[in-house]
Amino acid sequence: DKKSVQLVKIARGNFLLYQQPIGDNRQLMSLVVLTRDFPIQNDFLSNIWNEKILPSAKVNILEPFSSLGLPVSYNGAVLFRLSFVQSDVSRNASGNLWAVSFIFLAIVSIVLALMSWLYKTKSFGFASVISVLALIVSRVILLATSFPRSFSNSEIFSAQLFASSTLNPSLGDLLLNVIVILCIAIIIFRYWQKVGVTVKFKELSPLRLLLLVLAAFLLLSIWHYPVQTLQTITHNSSIELAITSSLDASLIRILSLVAILLTWTTAFLLNHVFINFITTIGGKHAHRILLAGTFIFGLINYWEDQPYIATVCVAWSVILIMQYARFSGSLVRIQYKTFGYFFVVLFGLALNVAIRIYFLDKEQQAENQVRFAESYLVDRDSFGEFLLNDLTPKIKEDAFIQTRLVSPFLSKLPIQQKIRQVYFSSYFNKYDINIQLFNSAGDNLTAYTSVSFSDIIKSLDANASRTAYEGLYRLSAKGRDIAQQYVLVIKIDRGVLVSGYVVIELSLKRILPQNSYPELLVDNRFRESLKPNDLTYASFAKGKVQASAGDFNYEKDFDKRLLGEPALYAAGVVSNGYQHFAVEGADNVVIVVSSMLMTTKGFLANFSFYLILGLLLILLLVLWLGISNLIKRKQVFYSARIQLFITLSFFVPLLVVSIITLRMLNQSSQDQLNATYLNRAAFIAEQLEDFTTNKDTISGSSTNQEYITELARLANVELICYDPHGVLQATSQSSVFENQLMAPIAHPLAMQKARDGEKIFVLEDKIGSLSYFIAYARLDTDRSLLAIPYYQSAASVESVQIEALSEILVIFGVVFLLLLLFSFLISRWLTFPIEFITNTLQRTRLERSDEPINWKSNDEIGLMVNSYN
Repeated sequence: DKKSVQLVKIARGNFLLYQQPIGDNRQLMSLVVLTRDFPIQNDFLSNIWNEKILPSAKVNILEPFSSLGLPVSYNGAVLFRLSFVQSDVSRNASGNLWAVSFIFLAIVSIVLALMSWLYKTKSFGFASVISVLALIVSRVILLATSFPRSFSNSEIFSAQLFASSTLNPSLGDLLLNVIVILCIAIIIFRYWQKVGVTVKFKELSPLRLLLLVLAAFLLLSIWHYPVQTLQTITHNSSIELAITSSLDASLIRILSLVAILLTWTTAFLLNHVFINFITTIGGKHAHRILLAGTFIFGLINYWEDQPYIATVCVAWSVILIMQYARFSGSLVRIQYKTFGYFFVVLFGLALNVAIRIYFLDKEQQAENQVRFAESYLVDRDSFGEFLLNDLTPKIKEDAFIQTRLVSPFLSKLPIQQKIRQVYFSSYFNKYDINIQLFNSAGDNLTAYTSVSFSDIIKSLDANASRTAYEGLYRLSAKGRDIAQQYVLVIKIDRGVLVSGYVVIELSLKRILPQNSYPELLVDNRFRESLKPNDLTYASFAKGKVQASAGDFNYEKDFDKRLLGEPALYAAGVVSNGYQHFAVEGADNVVIVVSSMLMTTKGFLANFSFYLILGLLLILLLVLWLGISNLIKRKQVFYSARIQLFITLSFFVPLLVVSIITLRMLNQSSQDQLNATYLNRAAFIAEQLEDFTTNKDTISGSSTNQEYITELARLANVELICYDPHGVLQATSQSSVFENQLMAPIAHPLAMQKARDGEKIFVLEDKIGSLSYFIAYARLDTDRSLLAIPYYQSAASVESVQIEALSEILVIFGVVFLLLLLFSFLISRWLTFPIEFITNTLQRTRLERSDEPINWKSNDEIGLMVNSYN
């Protein structure tokens, strides 16, 4: 009669149940999650804990009447108790965060204060050297003391998300390293701008020549620095840096992109210094010195097996353009050449990153193909066979199974549930498990099939091979699908009499393209996490396709002659825009795994994406230079202002139109997917209604279960049927319910919509971190509710969004580059009269006769010329 809060403990979690009467004998019930332990761990499912209530995930929640643990109370009543090891729970976590932040800011302030004092009291060169050393020493001390990594629980400093070496033990540390290198680059740049420009040598001694070659090598290394950072992040984390791979906007991904942009800033500053240093001191030998540095750079990277060709080509192209356009002196004051300098370097940096992303994508696809083939398509699971043999005697000696199997009055379903939940460890979550029970005469006791025990034994003798363990068979891959499949036959004895037989079929869960369902149920604690959504594969026997999965047409588009190429089995072969890799299995079956390579549009989309990020960086840089010039009372050139205004007038509207277009396309794609789901739900509902016309109701009978399973197979969807009260009646896939990923009751909002008279509708749902859509259809025959979950729906929407974004980015990049060239020409055309008049006025002398300015126009410039004349 009154509201209450109490603890609810189940096998897979702890919850607080809130209950409040709302009248008419109705109760409002709500569950507050304390902890939730999923039986499966993968990319979508991981154990969760309520961070707002619990101090750490490493705590035990005990009953309120327990004598152990610290009590947690609400309105004077103890709800539960917490037991934990003190070292696993940090005291005053928020206070620790503030303390770490203040200590870090104090270190930064001390370093900045030291640098400021040095520049005021010492020579510029000495202050610069000491400042660089202070930054390096400070960073080394922070790394040695693991500060702030060891004092922070943030994902930024998590080694599980990213770790590459002792210098980069986390993404936060990598970002700090990038910032320190940027600060050093700024110090070197300032020193060159103030002191280095005046450095000149009359002749090149061997030592100076060696110094110049070293500078040339460092110049190429600086161009490779952003690519190396990109490669480090990609190889040591799951962070996607290609816009064509994911639209994720997580903090980790944003900080990774920030790190790339900071390396670009470093590369720009040091590129300016090293090029001017080499050309100023090297003189006519500059190109030879650059060639020598390029040779050393290429030799070292070749020795280390690192990609370098793209870096060399891009760097040399930018260097030659810089020398031809004479951009070196354009940073003294903002002028039209300054923007040209920025854009040329930005174009080179973005192009180099886009090229590396293309090859990294190709490299990852190849590695994914190899791991996929080795993890999912091999024929033997030695460890699984050992575990199956180990559990066989336990099932044979189970008194509950022996007794219930021989009883004609007791349900056999508890036997299947006990075997599945008690004897099979989480290692077997990667298998679909089917358990059949037989009596001593060999009659099938399972409701959904009538196959006899003798039929199964005959089939095993014909199609399976015995393993080293008694009663365990392995089905041959020849003539069937590709995944592993085992059959375990256990004879149950009770004394000297045979009680019956247990036959357990284990089929490796298939991860087919465009299907998240198996990924959701695969436990990645016992094998690598793969993302094979872009993979297709097929099995070949004697050059003919036996079975295939995915969109690629192996009958038509795959060249069978490649099966005889050794390269196909070693490093893979590229053909028709696909990368193919093959492994040879048992029974002379060859398995080919294929993945589509990044298209030209994808490459251009990544280039345009990074180009836009660079443009935003340039706007910030121009803003900083503008404020700096304003403080120093330096005027910005008139031509620079014209080009800036023209560029912004193109950039801002183009950006706004692109964002609006993308939003419209996203909404259109979502509406189209919903319409597809609704149409399919309506069609399947009609089929079920026709079926139930000859039935009283859709119940849990074997006939209805078999019909739903067959209908789901034909329609290539998952089907769930609830009774008029929302209770689960039949499903084509019971694994999500058996693993407690979904409740065996319908969504309350779906039931409400059905009661309100809605025939078909779509709702969004979530399992772990997997968001998806469910199409519902109400059956008029018995008021039951049909649900069709589309586990891949969120990924489908993102795929459409990526495709639309790629189109927009490509158009944006091409149009912007054309408008950029146009704005450069416009600014030159508009400022030409002023430059012409300036050059004429500079020739004016009082001691001789001056010629009038010849300007054939009556515009504003013409009026000014006439006044002068």
